[in-house]
Amino acid sequence: MDVQCRQLAIWLWVADKELTEHVEFTYLKDKMKFWFTRARTEDQAFVVLMHDICLELKIKMHKTRRLIAELKALGEVGDAVTLLNHMRKIVGRESAKLAVLEQLSASTDVAMRLKDGYVTDME
Repeated sequence: MDVQCRQLAIWLWVADKELTEHVEFTYLKDKMKFWFTRARTEDQAFVVLMHDICLELKIKMHKTRRLIAELKALGEVGDAVTLLNHMRKIVGRESAKLAVLEQLSASTDVAMRLKDGYVTDME
């Protein structure tokens, strides 16, 4: 009888351990899924923000280019030449800034899609 009690105790201990490990694994899996989903949502909001900023910058650059064209049409008159050169530099810097923002937006979009894949793999 004593041997049977020990075997039963060992069996119960093993079963309890396996159950605990399963519950902990399920909890960890759910926690990771929650984290990746939350991170994806934050990335998505960031991508939308970057898109809006890029759009505003494109509109600003378009207006500046239109003003440059109008200044060119007026001809090369004293201060207009200096202003025109400054505006061209501004457009050049804004173009570089836009390229960086678009690259940041694209890399964030890639990260968001990777997190989507991680969540899908967990399911």
